[in-house]
Amino acid sequence: PFIENCFYPITHDKYVTFNTSSKIQSKHYDLWQEVVDLLTPYFKENGIKILQLGEKKDPAIEGVYDYRGSLNFNQASYVLKKSMLHFNVCDHLSYVSYNSNVPSVVLFSNELSDSFCSFDKGGLNKNFIPLDSPKKLGCSYSPVEIPKTINDISPALVANKILDNLNIKNDLNLLDPIHIIILELLNSFLILCLQQIYLKIP
Repeated sequence: PFIENCFYPITHDKYVTFNTSSKIQSKHYDLWQEVVDLLTPYFKENGIKILQLGEKKDPAIEGVYDYRGSLNFNQASYVLKKSMLHFNVCDHLSYVSYNSNVPSVVLFSNELSDSFCSFDKGGLNKNFIPLDSPKKLGCSYSPVEIPKTINDISPALVANKILDNLNIKNDLNLLDPIHIIILELLNSFLILCLQQIYLKIP
């Protein structure tokens, strides 16, 4: 089988692609916005844009170029193959990036990443980085997980692997979920303080 590429005009020279599409609840990652927020300062410094592919109904992510619902599968494949890197949860576009040798960071939840490329022991795509969610009780193989194990994958880890795959120096490996929560609490506290100061100004 093969995919017939369909040209689609993209004006960006340097870009990465991602999509949040998943019809399976246990594969829906709720922390893509945090990942993008962590990537943004590094990408701005390197002139890299982020393009969101997928369906129109997919959750919108701020700070990216929105192509949701604008491309058919063949056009999305064309745009993806021209990208510097693709990241998402394992789906049909993951197979496109893997088989097109596009550097990729792909999240796995209800099944092991070994099931994705076990057929290729030689490693077709050397820059394919799978990230498995913690599986204390083994794989659920279930379309529904409560709670979802995929959300146990740290946004800092995802962003770190993306930047490492692009050879962009970063210190995100020093962050962990606890540090991120602390930073978010400090940021919220700062905003609250600024609001109080603003309200006291005559």
